[in-house]
Amino acid sequence: MRSWGRVAALSAALIVGGQTRSAIADEASPPAAAPAQGEGATAEQIVMKLEADTRNKPEARVVAEPATSARRAFQRARGARAAGDTAHARQLDGLALEWAQTAEALLRAAHAEQARAKAEAEAHAVSTQLDRARALLSETQARRGLTAAELERVEGEAAEAAKAAAAAEAARLDKGRKKKGAAADKAPTKDAPTKKGATR
Repeated sequence: MRSWGRVAALSAALIVGGQTRSAIADEASPPAAAPAQGEGATAEQIVMKLEADTRNKPEARVVAEPATSARRAFQRARGARAAGDTAHARQLDGLALEWAQTAEALLRAAHAEQARAKAEAEAHAVSTQLDRARALLSETQARRGLTAAELERVEGEAAEAAKAAAAAEAARLDKGRKKKGAAADKAPTKDAPTKKGATR
């Protein structure tokens, strides 16, 4: 694609020349403008497609200026060709194609920027979700640790309570046995029975 500087310079030169030729053409009443040819026809096809693709879309603003410049250039090329000025008609066709290709490039750049912005937004959303997931996992692990510590404490207290209960029961039983033994020792001994027929 030709440079922007060349586009601007050629456009300025052809505008001046085109204005002069338009004034002469108006006086001479030339025949109807000939259809675009070569680069001019290509430019016209590009512009028509761009305008159809971007109608009622935000991208229409991106291509509006270069598309309008391209249309103006190939329309002037038609006028020049109808007036028999084929040399300037070819230059204007080339200029029209320059502007049409510029509009195409701007539209591609706009689409690329939209895709980049969308990908960036999606990446940000994924990153946010990952951060939330990590925070939730960390919170879950912390809660799990607290729950495990609490369970260990409760189990320890239950074990100590069971030991204490067992020890108390053993002491109670031992005390009962000792009490029965002491009572047996204090009981009076009964006299042995006399034999039948013993001497009085």
